[in-house]
Amino acid sequence: MPEQNDFLKMRVVYAIPGMENISARKNLAYKQLDDAALQLDVYMPPGLDAHSTAPAVIFIHGEAPLASQPKEWGCFVSYGQLLAASGCIGITFTHRPTERYARLHDAASDIDDLISYLAAHAADLQIDTDRIGIWAFSASGPYAVRAAVGETRLHIRCAAAYYAVMDLQHGREQIPDVDDETIQQFSPAYLVGQQPAVFPPMLVARAGKDSPIINESINRFVQGALASNITLDCLNHPEGQHAFDILNDLPRSREIIKRTLDFFLTHLSAA
Repeated sequence: MPEQNDFLKMRVVYAIPGMENISARKNLAYKQLDDAALQLDVYMPPGLDAHSTAPAVIFIHGEAPLASQPKEWGCFVSYGQLLAASGCIGITFTHRPTERYARLHDAASDIDDLISYLAAHAADLQIDTDRIGIWAFSASGPYAVRAAVGETRLHIRCAAAYYAVMDLQHGREQIPDVDDETIQQFSPAYLVGQQPAVFPPMLVARAGKDSPIINESINRFVQGALASNITLDCLNHPEGQHAFDILNDLPRSREIIKRTLDFFLTHLSAA
């Protein structure tokens, strides 16, 4: 594992021509806290006509202190560029940490407010609010998937989750400060059995060499999703580590990223 500063600079292992030339509208404040403004960056597809709109994908990072500004990490900068070069608007942003899930509602409300901001500023940002996707990573699984099936779901057409926690009920003893109602409300594996009709198409990527707790949470979600017959793509990376899209420059890593791009382009198409 690289040193933290080196890791935060690393870009995703898949690239397409022209993506490094994509620029962004930076540091737009979408929410004001008592002591800080939460900000987002918008990566625009090249050649988008000033009177046209495009689909958007929101990248939701996992646990990180606000001071580290995850939207500035190399992986999210490169993901924003990759999406824009592929024809979609890439949205990166920073949300509050949950402090090991003890403050789940903080991160959830930040995501809800971000989606509301995008809807309110859709004309200026040229976003087609009927064609929004969510791409979640790592610890963000519970609050990212919740956004795709909760009150904001009308804007969300599809969602992807990479090496993400997908069941808070598994490993429950590790988060004793969270009440049972919140555990259920934020557990994708539970929600898919209760509300399959409101789940958008999902793509889940699993790293074979990840934490057993994370992988078992993914396994439980996949089993529930299949039992509920939702639209699901499950991509396994047998040799992948947690953050394989950054750490493992392997053909399978690049294949999974490309297939995820195709997933979004398919489900966010105008049709």
